[in-house]
Amino acid sequence: LGLDPAALDADFEAHLAFVEKAFGLERWEERADVPEWARDLRLVLNLHGQHWTGHVFNTFDAMADAVEAAARELPGRQVLAYLAGWEGRYYWQYPYYQPGEALGGEAGFRRLLARVRAAGAHVMPMFGANGVNAQ
Repeated sequence: LGLDPAALDADFEAHLAFVEKAFGLERWEERADVPEWARDLRLVLNLHGQHWTGHVFNTFDAMADAVEAAARELPGRQVLAYLAGWEGRYYWQYPYYQPGEALGGEAGFRRLLARVRAAGAHVMPMFGANGVNAQ
């Protein structure tokens, strides 16, 4: 295509500088609200549980298997498991944040947490604000 990598890099850096200034963003390295453990992260596993249609992508046991596999390749403290659809049907269950039955229910979620802790990794369930005004 005849693209100059140096020119592309310069253009990208200029775009990042514009976005930072326009939205008042702080660079990751400069943010005071980032906990120390998060600065050590090297891998975020985006583990989908259940789709809004009801299809199960990963049970809690399968999620734990994935975290353990990652923790065999790099230190567990550098792994964060981000759990989308952990509460059941993605976007459909909001705002009822309880472990999805089709994924293993509360017992499966507890097993997942225990296995992730044993691997030294971190867990972040997804919480969406789109159900904030639900009765």
